[in-house]
Amino acid sequence: MKAVPSCTYRLQLNPDFTFYDAAQTAGYLAELGISHVYLSPVLQAALGSTHGYDVVDPGKVNDELGGKQGFDLLTETLKNKGLGVVLDIVPNHMAISGPQNRWWQDVLENGPSSAFAAFFDVEWESPEAYLKNRILLPVLEDQYGRVLGAGLISVVRKESRFFVSYREHLFPVAPRSMMNVLQKAGWRCSSERLQFFGESLGNLPLPTATDLENTRIRHRNKEVIFALIDRHFRENPEEASVVDECLEELNADTEGLDDFLERQNYRLAWWRKNREDLGYRRFFDIDNLVALRVEDDAVFAETHRLLLKWVASGVVEGLRVDHIDGLKDPAAYLKRLRSAAPEAWILVEKILSPGERLREAWPVEGTTGYDFLNLVNGLFIDPAGEEAMTRFYAEFTGEVKHCEELKFEKKMKVAEELFGSDFNRLTHLAMEICENHPEFRDSARSDVMKVIKTLAVSFDVYRTYFTPWRDEQRDTEDEKIMEEALYKTHERLPEVDPLLIDLFGGFFTKKPPSAEEAEFVARFQQLTGPLAAKGIEDTLLYCYNRFIALNEVGGEPCDFSVTPERAHSYFREKAEKFPLTMNTLSTHDTKRSGDVRARLAILSEIPLEWAEKVKRWSRMNENKKTRGMPDANTEYFLYQTIMGAWPIDRVRLSEVMRKSVREAKSHTSWTNVNEPYERALMNFIDSIFEDDEFIQDLNMFLRPLIRPGRVASLAQALVMLTAPGVPDIYQGTETWDLSLVDPDNRRPVDFAMKIENLEKVKVSSLVKSSEDWDDGLTKQWMIWKVLNFKKNRPDFFGPGSSYDPVETGGNGVKEIFAFCRGGGVVTLVPTCFVSRKAEMEKAKIRLSEGTWENIFDNQRYSGNSWAGADDLLKNFPVALLVKENRGKTP
Repeated sequence: MKAVPSCTYRLQLNPDFTFYDAAQTAGYLAELGISHVYLSPVLQAALGSTHGYDVVDPGKVNDELGGKQGFDLLTETLKNKGLGVVLDIVPNHMAISGPQNRWWQDVLENGPSSAFAAFFDVEWESPEAYLKNRILLPVLEDQYGRVLGAGLISVVRKESRFFVSYREHLFPVAPRSMMNVLQKAGWRCSSERLQFFGESLGNLPLPTATDLENTRIRHRNKEVIFALIDRHFRENPEEASVVDECLEELNADTEGLDDFLERQNYRLAWWRKNREDLGYRRFFDIDNLVALRVEDDAVFAETHRLLLKWVASGVVEGLRVDHIDGLKDPAAYLKRLRSAAPEAWILVEKILSPGERLREAWPVEGTTGYDFLNLVNGLFIDPAGEEAMTRFYAEFTGEVKHCEELKFEKKMKVAEELFGSDFNRLTHLAMEICENHPEFRDSARSDVMKVIKTLAVSFDVYRTYFTPWRDEQRDTEDEKIMEEALYKTHERLPEVDPLLIDLFGGFFTKKPPSAEEAEFVARFQQLTGPLAAKGIEDTLLYCYNRFIALNEVGGEPCDFSVTPERAHSYFREKAEKFPLTMNTLSTHDTKRSGDVRARLAILSEIPLEWAEKVKRWSRMNENKKTRGMPDANTEYFLYQTIMGAWPIDRVRLSEVMRKSVREAKSHTSWTNVNEPYERALMNFIDSIFEDDEFIQDLNMFLRPLIRPGRVASLAQALVMLTAPGVPDIYQGTETWDLSLVDPDNRRPVDFAMKIENLEKVKVSSLVKSSEDWDDGLTKQWMIWKVLNFKKNRPDFFGPGSSYDPVETGGNGVKEIFAFCRGGGVVTLVPTCFVSRKAEMEKAKIRLSEGTWENIFDNQRYSGNSWAGADDLLKNFPVALLVKENRGKTP
């Protein structure tokens, strides 16, 4: 039977919060009403990993989290408490920093002849001669020659194996390149065995010999030779010392060492070379996360063996697939995964742009919920505030470019600065294709590059899913997306031959394509997702600061709010097509927690008061700037951040702001740190924290908004818990949580306090006191009530349960949102909390026939009549009504 979670709880595992720590939460989570614990990646990750997405060994449980023993204890503990397990899996890439990834180490040692060479998405046939059959490793702090001349690169021995050493890095030496060193040592100490070892290594088949027979002989002989060397060194340590002397002489000879390094299967390079010549696909722009070719049967089998074993045994009931858009053929991967795990609850981390739908042909339950998050976020933003907030943003910051214009500009910026090597790779492939089309043979490389970049940047979605290499029915949705992107490309490049633009667009629907055309389509589609993520999520969302409540992963800052009609349509569709998709408000990747966004949403109701306050603060703090720094756009971002997260200490705020301005890439960045600008920003933050007048003014303005912000938090949480889909609670957010972008949102959770608080709320009939509101007990109490009610009556909420808008009336009809699940449970929440609260209280909803009971205050209402919002919400700011005698409430 397929797993059907009622609510998941996300735990972020790390060396400071291990399987053993997680096991201690099992009883609490079961009491709260959770059905499944949703774990961050658990496979062996790079040493010291704080998140687990940098997997180095997919066949092993992470030792730093407690290893197999700890994992077994955790899963058994959860099972005993009636809790299932959902795992976050990473099929797209692996980490390659350090020696832990034995597959990658084997590739560096043996080049194309490695048994694992085909596992990674490496371009062995590079158009650059110096990289043909070699991997560029951009790890050096400066130009190669300078680093080499400074003596920072050397060859060292570790027992019987040899490595190229640079700083903390160790790279395995190509066995054939050791011939001269070993023979020289052999001649020096009259050791025929050392001479034999050197000669034998030199006679190994070339690393470029990739046929089965040569690779078999190479691997066998290499292992035998090194086993003999190991034994010889242990029995003759004095000869090992002679080898070390020869290595020291090699390291002292810059020219000789350079020649030695040229014979490796990799090329060490300055870290900035990744902008041009990197010969492997990465996760986004992170050089030490190399992409896997999971479309290959052997790669899928090896990377999923342990995971699927857990699924088959029932230890794991759900899988969350990370970065599905990075894969060559997501649909084929998911079909293979579903075939191997037919009963698993499978979700994909897929960012859906406004209006985009998850592909119904994909055999999954849904997404990880960013589409839900942004829709609900917009539902609680007042559309009446848009004009005033837009006008003030331009007035205060001087930023007058339209959001859509900025989006194109920022995507093009990251295309040029972060993905240069990827576009060079695509352009080379495109030039080869042009050679096969006589009418385009003379196309300028610059024009081809320009077309490819502009086409990629012009996509309104993260990617398309064309598969011209398969004989399948054409995807009309993808064709519409491509048609729009081509239209924009023609508009933006009037100077380029329009037929050249159409040539590239035609590759996506041509059947059958040539091998080069098919590869172009696959690589292009794998690039547009990272381009959108870095251009929008990690750049635009830190630059276009009109209203940062909108600047969320998967969000659309160019839009403003969401109408109730649009929300109802969305939920009806989810109930019909993806009833088990995930609903969430906060994740490990969100820029701001749901509670921060809920508080910020209140500002949309008072845009004029907010504008006046910002102008006052700006005048108050003008003398705290250093030569005009920070700029007005950053200052406005800062004030909004403070509003959303206050009280926040200056250390947390400073780190969040440092990351934010680097992501914005306007004045500083991760790759070009502007120290004077960042120092001015940090000094500005320190100064405003020391200004009692500013802090007092901030508190006076914020104080009356805190309670409305919390009501908004409760409202969006109740929608999450009761709308079609499976709610997910990110660790710690069952009480108030004012976390910001990672690593701020990955701080330790005080579970002891959560457990203590739950015991308090379980004996409360209704949480009303201001103390309870401040401690977050109100939110925890509401979640506990709803989740345990859902456990008692899953028929109201599970697959097949209906979703219907509830008829609303009265003067405040636009200020409430209500829907009915399964014909017997009604959710009612306000959507306006300050400016039109009085109107909201005049709204009413029509209850169908029967007697209804509010599970929060146990008040009863007669059906087949209108019920006023003022009455329904008089004791608690949101309501969940159930037809009487339809089930017990906790």
